[in-house]
Amino acid sequence: MPAGIGIHPWFRRPVRVAIDATAVHRSNLEPSAQPEPVAGRLDRRRLGTLPDGLDAAWTVLADPTVVLTWPAAGLRATLDVSPTVRYIVADSPGNIDAIAVEPQTHAPAGLRRLLSGEPGALEPLEPGATLALKVRLVIEQGKRDRP
Repeated sequence: MPAGIGIHPWFRRPVRVAIDATAVHRSNLEPSAQPEPVAGRLDRRRLGTLPDGLDAAWTVLADPTVVLTWPAAGLRATLDVSPTVRYIVADSPGNIDAIAVEPQTHAPAGLRRLLSGEPGALEPLEPGATLALKVRLVIEQGKRDRP
């Protein structure tokens, strides 16, 4: 069967986010076959607020993959992921007071990718096989706002 795993946590604003990745699919609604190098508003390697309307998927991830900070509260969180996580999806809708930062094993449109032979596809699993995703979220108080 085709398989993929993703979790979809939401984080309250105001929050600053860094996603340490060098490539991105700029739209989750109309994802490209190949990612492109990060640039401009899609280069999220430095802490900052996500622009409203952003909905993209980052890949070629580093470690720690994601850092979130809430400077007013003195909180810092790091999101560490297993090697099966090859994508971080971030969604910043302008109509709610939260953002999503979502570790996933596959790129957007995973089934389309599998059927057309594109990279980032859902993974075909044989009977009895498993696919695992591990995420560790560490939240610390009193940490400085750094990438």
